[in-house]
Amino acid sequence: MTGKLILSNVSLSDAAKSRLLDAIDGKMEFEIESEPSPERLRDVEILILAGKAWLTKERLEKMENLRLIQCFSAGVEYLNHEIIPASVIVCSNAGAFAEPIVEFVFGSIVCLGRNLIEHDRKMKQGVFEQSPFGLFLKGKTIGVIGTGGIGQNVARVAKSFNMRTLGINTSGQSVPYFDSVSKLDNLESFLKESDIVVVAVPLTNRTKDLIGERELNHVKPDSIIINVARGAIINERALYNFLSSHPESRAAIDVWWRYPRTGEKFAQNTPIETLPNVLASPHFSDGVPESFELGSESAINNVIRYLKGEPLKGRVRSEDYYGLNHAASHP
Repeated sequence: MTGKLILSNVSLSDAAKSRLLDAIDGKMEFEIESEPSPERLRDVEILILAGKAWLTKERLEKMENLRLIQCFSAGVEYLNHEIIPASVIVCSNAGAFAEPIVEFVFGSIVCLGRNLIEHDRKMKQGVFEQSPFGLFLKGKTIGVIGTGGIGQNVARVAKSFNMRTLGINTSGQSVPYFDSVSKLDNLESFLKESDIVVVAVPLTNRTKDLIGERELNHVKPDSIIINVARGAIINERALYNFLSSHPESRAAIDVWWRYPRTGEKFAQNTPIETLPNVLASPHFSDGVPESFELGSESAINNVIRYLKGEPLKGRVRSEDYYGLNHAASHP
């Protein structure tokens, strides 16, 4: 059955496996196997992939019938795209985890906007002080960099708070729930208008260090910055300097520039995680039990689209990722 194997190196939900088995109806094999034999690798047409270490050059060379890599994660910058043949389609799991991540975004906005961490700290010290005043979201402008699954859902929820919604994407084309959408070229004026900035764009060669010192000079001095995309989209040193010199600004950071190895203490190149105006979390914005089912269903749905010859979601261009430091961008 050469060229007729769907291989997954990650466990999938029972519901997702059942849907895939119904779709292939005995016409292909499906295996979940982390260490397949070289003979089985030659049969692989579709690979459902999790983790950055599994896809080695040696394994790719053996998968001579490989046609599709469907990633379990939404970001794919951690892959070594240079070794993937041009004939192989690579798809991210774009939008799979949007709903729990959006809940995290607005939880962070309310936490930072109402100064809950500061109030909690004072209360535990016996200080009952009803200041400073918090941020009223109604009428404020939320700017979202990236208008895909996460970005669009951020805008949708923002509308329930009666907020103005601005978006940034590569095309500048309009997207539902956004009052206006601009291209990346309009980033500086976009930042000037935004009370809250949410980073939800993939890390590519074009978006690495997208926000640096020059861009942060255009951010409102009392802004809230939320990054649920990838750390390297914002220059670490520039963000640290900005937050240090603008204590009235706040940031929720879920994605980082350096990830600790097993047993290593978490620390960044700057002490940004220690700043009092930073809400730090361990790349856990999708950290709910339901995310496993959401990721499984989304990945399998795209595999089924491939089998049916339908347009694929999350298809990426590997050349957009050439030269990225994929080893340091993801846990």
